[in-house]
Amino acid sequence: MMTLELWMLAGSVLLLFVLIMIQQLHTDVTIGAKYALSNREVPKPITGLSGRIDRTLANHKENLLLFAPIVLILATVGISTGVTRNGAILFLAARIVHALSYIFGLIPFRSVVWMLGIVGIGMMASALF
Repeated sequence: MMTLELWMLAGSVLLLFVLIMIQQLHTDVTIGAKYALSNREVPKPITGLSGRIDRTLANHKENLLLFAPIVLILATVGISTGVTRNGAILFLAARIVHALSYIFGLIPFRSVVWMLGIVGIGMMASALF
């Protein structure tokens, strides 16, 4: 049976998939399908909304590199507490709000929400020590 933490990891991977689809579709529309389908040897400058979508995707990947191992370690050693579950929920909720605030340029709100996701990771990690 999957723990809530593993479900939140699955939700985070789903968010990654959605962000990849948004990025690809937006690239197709703004830069053109010909470039989007090319090998992109000569990169085009990506600014504005396109740039924010790209950076949102990169930021989510970076945060998944912190979140996923902790979730998998917790699952492997059989730890699932109220603190770890709430940390996982906080992480995913913060990542969703962060993605939206980053894409729509809500500064400095996105940085505060990013920190909440890091707090969620810390909550889970605390159960390992």
